[in-house]
Amino acid sequence: MLNLFFQTLFVVLIFFTAGINKIFNFSPTVNGLKNKINIKLIPDLFFKLVILLVIVLEVLAPIIALVTSSGNFNPLYNKLSILVLLVFTILATLLYHFPSKTQMMPFLKNLAIIGGLWALIQK
Repeated sequence: MLNLFFQTLFVVLIFFTAGINKIFNFSPTVNGLKNKINIKLIPDLFFKLVILLVIVLEVLAPIIALVTSSGNFNPLYNKLSILVLLVFTILATLLYHFPSKTQMMPFLKNLAIIGGLWALIQK
């Protein structure tokens, strides 16, 4: 079980730190999402709520995955939290890091994270 804990820690730590970073950089993160979507009819509140939900996901899902990886909890919670992170990473990759000349390394990094999350679900 200790191996699974550290494997989970190494894969999900990036999400937790990204969520904390978004808390301290909330407005620039909201503006970045608005620039990506760039539909003028969508109110600012929508973008703020989306980023707030992303922060909750990026902070809570890794904590749930880590706590439940100890083996003392229902493994379904572990798999669900990792699945949520997996789907989120796929969507974020398509929205922010679609493969191009400037986004190839972030795209490949996200593919590695997707592979790590996928491997964790198999355990």
